[in-house]
Amino acid sequence: MAIYGYRAWRLCEYGNFLLALAIPVRWHKTMRAQCLELSSLLDNEKPIPLGPAPHYHCRCGIYAYNIDYTDDIYTAMRALIASGRHKTLSDGIYDFLGYYLDSDVVWGYVWLWGRIIEHEWGYRAQYARMLTLFLPYETPHYKEINAELRDGYECEVIGYSLPHIKSALLNEFR
Repeated sequence: MAIYGYRAWRLCEYGNFLLALAIPVRWHKTMRAQCLELSSLLDNEKPIPLGPAPHYHCRCGIYAYNIDYTDDIYTAMRALIASGRHKTLSDGIYDFLGYYLDSDVVWGYVWLWGRIIEHEWGYRAQYARMLTLFLPYETPHYKEINAELRDGYECEVIGYSLPHIKSALLNEFR
């Protein structure tokens, strides 16, 4: 059974593909998780596969928040902030919005399937495929990058105004 997950990526400096935020792994339209020796990734060495993922005894897998699907980024970010995730950062809502709402951060929904483990903020999955991406209009070369992401990942790409979303969220959650 497939479920939705909500997550973020960093736009690579060339603008034509996405990288996971936590560990800079290049995303493809469909992803399969593997349990890897993390120290090899952190030392810029070739990852050492340890087996299928996710495992209960490990932190491996494709992460996504448990946020109901919507085609409106304000609604999705509002739900994410209301869940309390931003409270783990030192300056709360300001750190959260400053880091996670930026012109090189792309939010979106993925289908998750295969082995799925629920955790405090959402899921760790064996497989994921991009469904919808939210790209800020303020991203340099917005039109070209929108088309590259839409065609490369074969998914919907929805534009939004970064200052408008930040302002609305700050006004609501301050």
